[in-house]
Amino acid sequence: MGYQNVGIGVEMLKSVKKNNMKSETECALDIMKACEDGIKEAVVVYDNIISPPTYGDFLFVAMVARYLVLHNINVTYYIVNSEQRYDWKDLNGDEKVKVVASYKAVADIVLNKPIDEKGYTTINYCGMIIGNTTEYINGDMQNKSFGLTDYIIFAVDNLEMYNKIKGLIDRSNMRDCSWKVKYAKKNKVEVVNWSDIENIVKSGIFIPIRDRVEERAHVYSSCFNILNHLMVRKDKEFLKQFLFSLDEFEGRVKYTKPEVPYVTYHCRYSTAWAPERNNTGGEFVTIVNRLKKIFPNHKIMIVSDDQGCLYFKKIADSNGLDLIYSKDYSPSYFGDGVLILNSDYYFQLRAGGVGVFAYFSAIPCEYYTPMSHENEWSKGKATSWANEKQFINKILQGDNTLYLPTIKGL
Repeated sequence: MGYQNVGIGVEMLKSVKKNNMKSETECALDIMKACEDGIKEAVVVYDNIISPPTYGDFLFVAMVARYLVLHNINVTYYIVNSEQRYDWKDLNGDEKVKVVASYKAVADIVLNKPIDEKGYTTINYCGMIIGNTTEYINGDMQNKSFGLTDYIIFAVDNLEMYNKIKGLIDRSNMRDCSWKVKYAKKNKVEVVNWSDIENIVKSGIFIPIRDRVEERAHVYSSCFNILNHLMVRKDKEFLKQFLFSLDEFEGRVKYTKPEVPYVTYHCRYSTAWAPERNNTGGEFVTIVNRLKKIFPNHKIMIVSDDQGCLYFKKIADSNGLDLIYSKDYSPSYFGDGVLILNSDYYFQLRAGGVGVFAYFSAIPCEYYTPMSHENEWSKGKATSWANEKQFINKILQGDNTLYLPTIKGL
């Protein structure tokens, strides 16, 4: 399964601009008002009946949910999988299961950050329960040495477990360490049928883009533009929490960090879907040589799925290019995203959805790509939060021009 964006079959989609449906600006204002009003709970829905089996589109919706979480709103994220859009038929049964499972894992990571307590030691991430709490507190912990100012934080998402751990700690004979238990309710991610949530989406609970959810019209196509409106007035501290950071993925996303400095170049290869978004062998070689010239002290990492890495490795080997490949360091879409976040620069010509990780980061990046349902925030800037080292160059669908890295701003 690649990272590509699938071309939308108009005849298969429900209109997102019915007379009774709100504009993206109006949807953003609804979300802002809900946050200002201090609502406690919200439901976010991603419906496969009207959504392609692509990761980038899914992540846009998950980031709207993340925005709500950062306003201390407890979010339940529903992935509706009772029916699937026409383009899911290109996947076999195992591939479909894998995509849905990946969706769930991605949303869980995006919506549940680890507990952050500066100056303290955190035993667990939010939502992870210690296996044998009694043995851990009364056994293993007694073999460790602590200063009087140290804290051990048990972060749990289950109130019953919270009370149990607190009781055990209160009875512990350990006096060399200050104990702290933190109750952090976890944001749930569930795969459901439409019938399971039909009543929920018609209830009074807050649902972003409610009208489209109820009509089972596509939501994903609006979320990127809505986020641009939501983030335009946010301060630096909120932006820091909203954007991805390597620290929050440590220990939660499987990947291996290269031991050398590197830059990332996303190459897409698919013969089944939108081959016009692929890079040709000639483009690939020219771009790699350009990157090597600009970054003589860096390795060039090719970011792609299994099929793409194998394809471009053959081209590289036949041209004597010494490169590294994301699939040697990461087994998953999210792992590839973390590799991008850890790189010193990211480049994309056309290609597909893994590039959204650079959108939601502060790393230097440069895109030459069509934008289907996403709008540029301003000339050369994809997002309202883009910094002076992040550029997008919007090109037309089918533009086969070879665009090279310029590393503007570096």
